[in-house]
Amino acid sequence: MLSSQLIFFLFFFPNLIFGALFVTSDTPLNGTIGKEFNVTYSARDHSFSISDSLNRKVFWTTDYPNNEFLRIGWGDFRVSEQDGNYQIEGRDSLIETDTQTIDIVEWVSKTEKDQCKDQDSKKHKDKKKNKANKKMKDSAESFLRIQGSLWPMKSTSFMYRCHYEATFRVVNASLQISVETDSKCLGNRLIFSFGAGDDDVQFMGMGESYTKWLLRSQIVPVLTSEQGVGRGLEPLTSFMDSQTPGSGGGWNTTYSAIPHFVSTDLRSVWLEDNFFSLFDFAKTFPDTIRISTIQNACHMEPVQLHSTLRLFARDDPVALIETYTNTWSGVMQETPLWAMTGGAIVGWSGGTESVRSLWAQLKSAGVPLAAFWVQDWCGLRKTDFGERLWWNWVLDEGHYPGWRDLVAELEGFGVQMLTYINPYLCSVRPPNATRWLFAEALAKGHLILNSSGDPYILTSATPDFAFATVDLTSERARKWYSEEVIAKSLIGGGLAAGAMTDFGEYTPFDGTFASGESGFQVHNAFPGLWTQTTLLAIQGCQKSGGQTPLFFHRAMSAKSMGNANMFWMGDQLVTMDQYDGLQSSLTGRLSSGLSGLAKSHTDIGGYTMIDKDGYQYLRSKPILLRWMEFSSIADDIFRTHMGNLPKKSWQINSDNDTLQMFARFVKIHQAISKIRLQIIQDETTTKGLPTTRHTWLNYWKDPNALNITNQFCLGEHIVAAPSFDIEDLTASSSVQVYLPNSFQDSGTTWVHVWSARSYQMGSQIKCTSPIGFPCLFFRSDFLNTQLGSSVFNSLREI
Repeated sequence: MLSSQLIFFLFFFPNLIFGALFVTSDTPLNGTIGKEFNVTYSARDHSFSISDSLNRKVFWTTDYPNNEFLRIGWGDFRVSEQDGNYQIEGRDSLIETDTQTIDIVEWVSKTEKDQCKDQDSKKHKDKKKNKANKKMKDSAESFLRIQGSLWPMKSTSFMYRCHYEATFRVVNASLQISVETDSKCLGNRLIFSFGAGDDDVQFMGMGESYTKWLLRSQIVPVLTSEQGVGRGLEPLTSFMDSQTPGSGGGWNTTYSAIPHFVSTDLRSVWLEDNFFSLFDFAKTFPDTIRISTIQNACHMEPVQLHSTLRLFARDDPVALIETYTNTWSGVMQETPLWAMTGGAIVGWSGGTESVRSLWAQLKSAGVPLAAFWVQDWCGLRKTDFGERLWWNWVLDEGHYPGWRDLVAELEGFGVQMLTYINPYLCSVRPPNATRWLFAEALAKGHLILNSSGDPYILTSATPDFAFATVDLTSERARKWYSEEVIAKSLIGGGLAAGAMTDFGEYTPFDGTFASGESGFQVHNAFPGLWTQTTLLAIQGCQKSGGQTPLFFHRAMSAKSMGNANMFWMGDQLVTMDQYDGLQSSLTGRLSSGLSGLAKSHTDIGGYTMIDKDGYQYLRSKPILLRWMEFSSIADDIFRTHMGNLPKKSWQINSDNDTLQMFARFVKIHQAISKIRLQIIQDETTTKGLPTTRHTWLNYWKDPNALNITNQFCLGEHIVAAPSFDIEDLTASSSVQVYLPNSFQDSGTTWVHVWSARSYQMGSQIKCTSPIGFPCLFFRSDFLNTQLGSSVFNSLREI
């Protein structure tokens, strides 16, 4: 029932509250939430703000025009998928509520929770209740609960009221805002709004944002998908879209969409939900951040909407990441030492003799070798698209005769064997297969189903390549896949020391899942379920006394980090550009590092090649060399890939010069790995900090640091500026480098590795970058340590 105040304003002054927050409760909206947060209400403009009790920083406010903090949206939402590329229709609301009322304010004590539940049924004007609320408000353990309504007052065609309840409480030193509507809500999206801060405040993160580091004035969708080929590089992107809708991608398509960002005014904000969501960074309204969660497709059926937002403020960027990773995402698992320090992980294929032949070449060239990575261990099948893997995850001993002997021989030289797996199973039985995993999963009820109760069959590239998805929402299915498939068929009995654990982006929105959840809830969560499954396999190996396997994932969700011991940046185009090439992988690495992706790497040389209808993107020697150079510093493991067109691609053994340069870069990577291991021990394992990171993370007080995207820091004490010049590999090639200022010690300088020349902090310099000598600088105070001086000298001796 509307209060007399609200009825009065509706009748006489409607424009005062349309598009506004209106408080009708008699209970003051001022107080504390726990010991950490202060709530302040301004009756003058009907806005309220929340500040941190320790640093007195306001990190959540409704002090902006249209100052409601919740909206409900209506609008059809449709998703179509082909080959992991998603076409979205109805992303924007057709109608939104524009007026919010706060009718009931309750300051609730945790210790008096049961008493408060009894009081909930009373009217908010009850004086006894208000007196009790004040008593509870003074409790240090109090939380805030408000109730009210949402109205589309400006709509002339649709009049509707939705009731909501919002709870503000302290969870792990952050503010949690949980919202739930009544069960008769006719919307399909819930929208949070809060102040964006000053005009110069920037926002970064959102998972692997490959093209844009700074996100203000952008709208970022949270949808795990194929990243696309081209991603804005024209005319390639348009050509790819003409072949398969959506396959060109865009600047914001990504395998790893994480609903989390940090800001330059030192806030960290994330959704706890896995729904498809939109983060509007002050684009629609210049002073407002809007976060929309779209929870179902049909907008005119009564439903209950719910969403949970978390946020906090800290005094520096390192503390932002440490708090987020230690209280939400988790810190990454331990990576096997051999993978980071043992040398190159060489991607190869073609059968047993092909691997032996390359091994002989690598030994002859003096290449330190950690492992071979062999994708086609499970055999090849002919499709209309070309040769593809049998997605059955059983060793094909016809393709790799003597596999176990090869693995044992490699291990005798300290070289591991890695393979490949994903969470999909081919629906066609491979010839001569000893196991058909699709049939096993179907019999056990471990597959995602369609609306008819049959296995949900997807296709990839061509209709003859069909597969089903293991339903990892089921704990039983995860256990089966980790124990009966990964443990027994992949890494059991000395078959391999790990694998590329690919995909996770193809989960259908209209699937039927064992958990009972909808596809809207499962789609973005599935990469996290995939990493949970591989973590079970890791833990199984550790419990049985075996070595920790290496699993490197492509897709991630917010909870993936705590389950995985390695990621890789996905399928980049064999170019140097910022759209889909090497530069995009760097930007993606810097962005995702803010959300806990601490250890990752690239496919050296890139993966995606095109040679069709006049479009030719093939890996050249200069591209491969520059990529090796980049990875020798930036990547946590040094892994090559033959690419999707290996016979048309320049490979590490295409000529002797390439092989010799490959050996050099592997040795550089090994030397740098000593520093990387120290960073992991001191900062990654405990704080979740990335090894390769943006300059802003440690040098945020330097005003020049934020806008840098073409260089990076390795920890705090090394600056690297990769060259993307493939036209000139000689000493005449150069890059511009900014050497950040710590503002701590005026005597500290940056020292160039190859010339040993010192430069003042805050300098912008021109650095020569002939191939083999990446622009690399050590802080002088780090050179005074045993580790710093040792690695510095080792690099100069290579």
